Amino acid sequence: MGSKESYRETIERILSDGNWHCILGLIKETGLSARNRISEININNEEEFGFIKYEGKKCNLDHTFDNQHKASLYMYRLNPEKYAPLHKDPSELSVEEEQIRQEEMKREDKLKMVNEMLQQKGLNKIELKGTE
Repeated sequence: MGSKESYRETIERILSDGNWHCILGLIKETGLSARNRISEININNEEEFGFIKYEGKKCNLDHTFDNQHKASLYMYRLNPEKYAPLHKDPSELSVEEEQIRQEEMKREDKLKMVNEMLQQKGLNKIELKGTE
């Protein structure tokens, strides 16, 4: 018989991609609030290695196609300074993950991407103006 994935393993699997995940998504996946378990993992990791495994901040993800929340809920991700995320093929990203990827892209990277698309269509490039 195969063993069932533990609650902790489920949370770690979900957060292993390095993207931000709203606590609502974790609750939807596990049926339980993951906040205490994430705190427990962070405490254990900090005691053993001297740093947290997951970082969290107030959720600002767009929940247009999902349950929107007005409460001060948090989102979590793998600590990018200490862990390399398990990357997905871009074609496998959800709408939410693609939106986050786009938001995290640097302005210069976005400009480069747009200019490459314009060049493919035979159009003029856009120049970056200002640094704000």
